[in-house]
Parts: sequence; C-alpha cells; structure tokens
Amino acid sequence: MRFLPFARLLCSLVMTGTVAGMAYAVLQTDGRERMRQLLEVRMRRTKFRFLQYKRIDRYLSRYGAYYMFHAIHPLAYITIKSLVGILALHYVAQRSIILSIPAFLVGFLLPDVLLGMSNKRDNEDMLEDIQKVYDVMRIQSRAGVFLNDALAESYLIIKNRRLKTAVLELVNQIAARSDVEAAIDAFNLKFKCGYVDSLCIVIKQSLQSGKTVQLLTDISSQLTYIRRAISLKEKERIERKIAIVELLIYIVILSVGMYVLSFEFNNMLDM
Repeated sequence: MRFLPFARLLCSLVMTGTVAGMAYAVLQTDGRERMRQLLEVRMRRTKFRFLQYKRIDRYLSRYGAYYMFHAIHPLAYITIKSLVGILALHYVAQRSIILSIPAFLVGFLLPDVLLGMSNKRDNEDMLEDIQKVYDVMRIQSRAGVFLNDALAESYLIIKNRRLKTAVLELVNQIAARSDVEAAIDAFNLKFKCGYVDSLCIVIKQSLQSGKTVQLLTDISSQLTYIRRAISLKEKERIERKIAIVELLIYIVILSVGMYVLSFEFNNMLDM
C-alpha cells in the first residue's frame, strides 16, 4: 500500500515529462523537419503493420481524414493518438494504477472510433448523391457521351462536399492524363464505402467491355432499396427519441406531482 503513492507520483512525472518532451519536439523549429523525415523513413521500413506508413496513409485517405484535416499525415496521426492515450493514462493513473493501461488503449483508439463514426455518417449522406451519379452515367451512356463528360455532369448535381471534391479531382485527373484506371483507383482510395467501390468497378468494366447501362440500372435499383431501408431506420430512431423524451417528461411531471402531494401532506400533519 505504501508503494501506491510513490507509483502514482512516478507515473505522473513520467507522463508529464513525456508530454512536455513531445510538445517541445513538435514546437521546436530547428531539426523538426529532419526528425520528421527520420521517423517517416522508419515507419516506411518497419515490419510492424500497425505502424506502417503506407497502411496509415491509406487508412487516413479512405476514412476522410485528409479531406477534413489538410495538414494531417501518418506521423502526426500516430502522435495525436499517442498524446490522447498518454493524457488518458495520466488522468486515470492518479486514481487507479490498474486501470491506467486500459485507459491508454481507450485514448489511443479514440481517434479511430471518431473517424469511423464520421465516415459512416458521410456514407449515409453520400448515398443519395451516389445514386444520382449512377442515374446520370446511365443516361449519358445510352446517349453515347464520354466518361469524363458524364462525370462532369454528375459533379454539378452532387451535394455532399467530400464526394463533390473527389469527383472534381477525378475529372481533372482524367482530363490531364490518359491513364483513366489509375485516376479511378486514386478516387476509390479516398472512400471507405461499398457503393463507391461498386461505382469504380462498373466504370472500369465499361472501359473494358462497353456494357455499362444494365449494370448501372441494376445498382441504381439496389441503392433505391437501401435508401428506403436507411430512411426506415432513421424514422425508427427518431420515434425512439420522441418516446424517450415523452417518458422523461412524464417522469418529471409525476415527480413534481409527488413532491407537491408530499408537501401538502406534511403541511396537513403540521396543522
């Protein structure tokens, strides 16, 4: 038992020193770029998949981190995750040494959870726009319009900013170079979304075989059913929230009524 206060103090000192050292390394101008390059080289060469630069770069791209935070890069992301984990460890270690390691893991994984939630919300918001892209490309394909022109037409009707930005970059890349498949692959890497994956596959197949109208029609019909299912889930979620609010209001009214009755009853007893 006498060891616990000393352990907490030691842990606090170590955590404070670590955070201060990392902040100092980040804030210092001299040698910062050299240190960053050295760490990035090690991340590229490491055999630990968890810390591989290429894997983290792909992860940040597909989950929309590069769109939301233009200055982010794999090394900065790992640093942020580590800082959040260390701060969580430092806070919990002052109260319980046993829970400090789980607290670090929770803090370290928290940015991943937030990115996953943001990407899921983006996928739901993009569903309507993706279906519009399918419809436009289907109509334009029947009319014999070129791929780049069909995508440019789709760009005009897209509302979701993340998808709109990516489609514009895709159109520019296709116009700037002849390697269409490489441009489509780069577009696909910006999303963790099955609907976008299907769209890229259809576009590639249309380039190879030219048979794209039926595929676009089938997928557009599937997206219609998916949108209906999501709308039903959203409706059920709203209804649950309304029911919970009504229940809370009922509990508050009942509590106020019970309080008034008890107050009146005590007054009658005093008389």
